[in-house]
Amino acid sequence: MGGAAWSLLEFAHATRTETRAARVKQVTSYASFGEFLKRYHEIEEVTERFLADYRTKKFDPAEMLTRYKTGSAMYTAPELKDFRAIHQFYEELGTLIRFGAIDFETAFQLITFPSDFFEETRPLHNFLRDNWFALRPDPQQRALSDFGANLTELGNNYAARRQGLPVSWQK
Repeated sequence: MGGAAWSLLEFAHATRTETRAARVKQVTSYASFGEFLKRYHEIEEVTERFLADYRTKKFDPAEMLTRYKTGSAMYTAPELKDFRAIHQFYEELGTLIRFGAIDFETAFQLITFPSDFFEETRPLHNFLRDNWFALRPDPQQRALSDFGANLTELGNNYAARRQGLPVSWQK
């Protein structure tokens, strides 16, 4: 009986290892993954330009909210076009990793997460999240609580991995 249980454990471990290897091979061989990496290199350039601009202008979210009325309208505003492109790219990457379409370690080795963008724009991110539905009369219903959740988890996991700590993904 003990031998049968041990065999099942070995089989389960081997299956997990083969599945992970197959997933990495599959993702890296897709033309779409190549397109994803191409998009990443474009986003790298956009990120550098946006951060240089953001550091000098320091967007005034309260003023923008007065003009656009909601965080969702601000998010699609021309002034935040580059922020939105960067935010969406890393939100998508975090989602792909969370659901197993891309292996985290593969992404970590090929895609540099922009920690400076993540840290410097956190107040803007939080403002957008908290005011997404700003026109709702009930203040308790104005936030989009999961806004950027995958980007946030991706940033936290990159930070952990860079420090040699284990990473984890909520499913």
